[in-house]
Amino acid sequence: MRVEGVTKKYLDATQMEATSITDELVWPNEISAVPDNIFALPMVWTASTGFFLAGKNDGEVALMSMTDLAYGQTTPVTISSNPDGILWYYHRVEWFDMNGDGCTDAVTERANGGGPAADITQLIWLENPCSTQLTPNWDVHVLTENTEDVYFRMHEMELPNGLTTTAIISSGFYSHLLTIVWSNNNDFTDASTIQTLVIDNYGWYFDVEMVDINMDGKLDILTSTWSQTGLPGAVLAYEIPDGDWTTEPWPMHILQDGYKSFLLAGSGSPGTAFAFWPTTDSQINKPFIMVSGDDDGSAYVLTADSEEATNWSYTQTTIYKGTGTVGGIGVQDVDGDGFTDIFIPAYTTKEIVVMTYAQ
Repeated sequence: MRVEGVTKKYLDATQMEATSITDELVWPNEISAVPDNIFALPMVWTASTGFFLAGKNDGEVALMSMTDLAYGQTTPVTISSNPDGILWYYHRVEWFDMNGDGCTDAVTERANGGGPAADITQLIWLENPCSTQLTPNWDVHVLTENTEDVYFRMHEMELPNGLTTTAIISSGFYSHLLTIVWSNNNDFTDASTIQTLVIDNYGWYFDVEMVDINMDGKLDILTSTWSQTGLPGAVLAYEIPDGDWTTEPWPMHILQDGYKSFLLAGSGSPGTAFAFWPTTDSQINKPFIMVSGDDDGSAYVLTADSEEATNWSYTQTTIYKGTGTVGGIGVQDVDGDGFTDIFIPAYTTKEIVVMTYAQ
């Protein structure tokens, strides 16, 4: 579904109307815009779909032209070829030229099976055939298995030898591992150069973001873990070591814990956590952290107790309390007034709850 005119009408529910983009995708997860310079068509989106539940587990990575909506619904083009017939589900796609041929490829992670543990997971890249059109069934290249599985981010990092590498930072949901994957020479086609570093194994890692959390001028990892089967639910920060990050330990800070405990498989809290600023002129201060409670039905904001870079103490405020599941929260100044607006998807009530920092 797509809601148009949000920038002007978002505070008036009577003015909002959802339009169906397509009914051909099973269990869409993350929908995102494809960089404009990859295809000849403008406004191409990608959808990562599928879930471990029976009947929902045949997922895909699909491209969608939003210009098609002038003629009705868009027709997804599936680029995640599946020659082995395994039922995979996908959550996120990022774009990077993995083989240096000048064409930007799709990087993703996928899993098969679910519940307490997936049967198999993979970090893969889908090779762009160098067509400016939307073509299906891209070639699949597997980088790792049974470590990286659901969410990840890509970021440039400097290796000890001075080479800058594009690293894949992954929050292992099923593996319970926070990892970084990179190539020693930036050639992801050479399996002998692929390296994996396990940063920590705190629990069911949910999502991950690279951001300067404590405003010391250096990037950190912001992540969260899910409270399932007795493991802790928490919002965590990891500092990149000042020395050799491939060998030295990464300092970890628990920004918030004590989330609702779920002893049975299939439910947990919190979900995604990410940094934001409440106003456009507050970005000289430590960012706030938005936290989806996921299956506890709530949404939270963490605020730093001090602007000192060495102080990692935070206070949590509940900004929404409902029932059922809260999905990925959207945060953006959509009307350009300088104040951040918040969009909370409440699955159980089938609503999007809207808030704003504007007075």
